[in-house]
Amino acid sequence: MIRVAQPNTNPRPAGLPPAQPEASLPKVSTWAELSLGFTPDPRQAELLDLEASRLAVCTGRQQGKTQAAAAKAL
Repeated sequence: MIRVAQPNTNPRPAGLPPAQPEASLPKVSTWAELSLGFTPDPRQAELLDLEASRLAVCTGRQQGKTQAAAAKAL
């Protein structure tokens, strides 16, 4: 299970339209599979698809942290 702590966010300044998500973009895990040839396991896919600006991943060794972080950085 991956837990994400949501940071305190300031409201958008007056006059700016609300942020709209890009509906046409695929999930990061899908992009990694199609573009990089990297098939993430379920935990890696969950990590890739998170939209948090910061993540802390606490897992054992040989779990694919570096590979998932590299795919997310691209």
